[in-house]
Amino acid sequence: MIEARETVREGKRPERTVYAITPLGVRELTDWLSELVSTPAKEYLQFDAALSLLPGLPPDDALELLRLRSHALELKLKQSEATHELVRDQGLPRLFMLENEYGDALLRAELDFVHTLITDLENNKLEGLDEWRSWYVADGAARQWFPTEETDT
Repeated sequence: MIEARETVREGKRPERTVYAITPLGVRELTDWLSELVSTPAKEYLQFDAALSLLPGLPPDDALELLRLRSHALELKLKQSEATHELVRDQGLPRLFMLENEYGDALLRAELDFVHTLITDLENNKLEGLDEWRSWYVADGAARQWFPTEETDT
């Protein structure tokens, strides 16, 4: 899919080989990229796993951790937007920032989701929250989720 085109040497530098893509390589790249652009695929995010296991934490702890996540996402988004502005000011066409623009859209969507979840927890509007709270006792252990030898007998 690639082939050596020439070998060059500049000054006292070591020899280097320049490669070029072959017609077969161009076809493979086009097929691969076409599939990436056209076909949605499930991308496994750590946050997906965290949400599925959220009841493993006491609700108040989960709420505080979600607030930390929200703050981190807001900071990341502001940094990215500032970078976009600098790049635009330097004249780089939007075409070359689409990946970053998409990343920002995902950040905004996640931030919106996290804000909604925080609000639902704060206002007791998350269905199942009372049951979740009941799993935790004064010592913070989730007895129903994580039985100990003492509670098993």
